[in-house]
Amino acid sequence: MKKIFRYAVIVLFAFILIGSAGVRDIQAETLYSRYTDNRGVQPVSYGQCGQNAFWSFIKYNGEGILLITGQGLMDDYTYYSSPWNADRREITQVIISDGITHIGSNAFYYFSGLRSVSIGPDVLTIGSNAFSGCYALLKLHLGNQLLYLETRSVMTGNDIYFAGSRDEWEQINGKAAAGYSNVHFAYDDDYDLSKNGEITIDGTKFTYNKQAQKPAVTVKVKGKILSSVTDYTLTYSNNTNAGKATISATGKGNYKGTVSAQFVIEPVAIQEDDVPKISDQKYNGNEIKPGVKITLKNFRQTTLTERTDYTVTYSNNINAGKATATVQGTGNYTGTIKRTFQ
Repeated sequence: MKKIFRYAVIVLFAFILIGSAGVRDIQAETLYSRYTDNRGVQPVSYGQCGQNAFWSFIKYNGEGILLITGQGLMDDYTYYSSPWNADRREITQVIISDGITHIGSNAFYYFSGLRSVSIGPDVLTIGSNAFSGCYALLKLHLGNQLLYLETRSVMTGNDIYFAGSRDEWEQINGKAAAGYSNVHFAYDDDYDLSKNGEITIDGTKFTYNKQAQKPAVTVKVKGKILSSVTDYTLTYSNNTNAGKATISATGKGNYKGTVSAQFVIEPVAIQEDDVPKISDQKYNGNEIKPGVKITLKNFRQTTLTERTDYTVTYSNNINAGKATATVQGTGNYTGTIKRTFQ
């Protein structure tokens, strides 16, 4: 009688869960509404896989589907000892329903044809080697209720889609969690500087000083201040000469993407005292252009180079009378100073 009842329970779950071919990575809680009206489906094999957990293997529309239903923990197994191991070459889908809290060790060890797994929202732990060797299983969706991954629970080459943040993933108490590189996060934007990063530059005014200028910055993602040691790397460009300079913060560690900000390097102002007076000249019938040498007294006694750092233009400089030389800073220097001469 007990066996008949258990068979009836498994078939009932089959009616509820199976009904459409080609299902891939559907959240288990939606399966009940997806798989209905399948009165002709009969399990090929079935049994118990935990104190209150049951399994059934069903063939439907060319797919071999293993259902795990019930409540609580699945049993743990040694290599190739799961009760459905005889059908492992035919199993292409695994559906673990609501209520199951633990996926047993070696449960699907080297199921080479397994392409799709739907894991219910109540699974808290996954045993060692549960999905090791599942080469056709290219991706696996895990809920953020997960608490523990035992060693080699999942193949390291699988793409894991975790329904939580990177911080939650790192808090999972298991050796395996830190070893996976192909993990995608539901809230990954929280760690993307290009989408949610901002740079605040310390200081508001920068003046050309002959050296590369690297002002300190504060980098944030959604209001969280990041560490320059662990979270991002800074690069500067066009930050020596006067003009617009750029600071870029590129994420590292848990962060990715790049966010940039600009700051302006102002040119040095040429002062009146920096431009010497011009002595009177003798009329000779030609344009008279006396040289003008500029030394910046308040800028390290820097001697400027004409045509690079400043230009000199002349007016009324042919006939006798008052002529004017106009000094105009260029490039890294600015300011207009006029000198007259006779």
